[in-house]
Amino acid sequence: MDAQKVMKTILIAAAVALGLFNALAQNDIPLDGKTATFTDRQGRVYDRAALVRADLTRLIFKTNGDFGTVALTNLSPATMQTLGIPTNQVQKAQELERQRKEAALKQQAATAEEQQLLLDPTNLVLIKVDVVAGKVGYSPIYGDIYKCSMRKAQGAAFTACVAKLSPDMATYPGRVAAMEQAVAQLTALLENQSAQLAQRQRQVEIADAVTPGLDAEYYYYYGPAMTQRRLINLAYLDLKDANAALEEGRRNLEELRGQLTAVKNGEAAATTKLMLPSRRTFNGMPLYICAPESVQQTAVAADQKTR
Repeated sequence: MDAQKVMKTILIAAAVALGLFNALAQNDIPLDGKTATFTDRQGRVYDRAALVRADLTRLIFKTNGDFGTVALTNLSPATMQTLGIPTNQVQKAQELERQRKEAALKQQAATAEEQQLLLDPTNLVLIKVDVVAGKVGYSPIYGDIYKCSMRKAQGAAFTACVAKLSPDMATYPGRVAAMEQAVAQLTALLENQSAQLAQRQRQVEIADAVTPGLDAEYYYYYGPAMTQRRLINLAYLDLKDANAALEEGRRNLEELRGQLTAVKNGEAAATTKLMLPSRRTFNGMPLYICAPESVQQTAVAADQKTR
């Protein structure tokens, strides 16, 4: 199957579709709001209707400030002529509809061929996506389109659009950035808490050192010493709880770092995919199409067997 021929067919079909859309717009007939009373083929009377315009399929008008439409096929040639609408307007519409259906069938056939190309690894290129800049559009055929900075196995980085981007690849850079930010924030928080606890520990130890014990030489120290000792004991308990919370936070940090390491270790699988260079553009950039996951897995398995 000739990949270039398939891509050329899709481009031609898309151009034809765009041409038909422009043709539809060009065949609009402005009627400048002139007022007319007319009757359709069913005998319905439209009294003092303000005519807006006629396209290839309908007459658009206003009555009492509300818009209405009537199909041109529901108007006699004499009525259309009276209203200033060419009588061949219906034939034009029928011809353009025939061309539209023909172009749609051609595009469907070309798209089906393209899907077959995606199933053959010999048509595909291994691409490493470095950055997913974000979604830049939508295609009725391929769904969401993403702008990416990427590179081939041997080559410089380039910017392109990618269709059928797998969820793991689309979200990978964002997931890593979010996890790195969470690790940095938790690290800073724990370091701050650790410094505060060390300062509180030192303050409690100083208070403990200068507070007389229960065997104070002078009895009149006994009451105040008991009160101070009670406060110091409570402070030690608070420090114990705070240190336990700090250790729990450190365990959470290590767990988060482990998750981040696991995600980064899977970077190659998440960001390197087989893609089909479509020879089309989207927003002025080359368009690449990710091969189905079944093809990706088959290619990985075959590569592992050869090692």
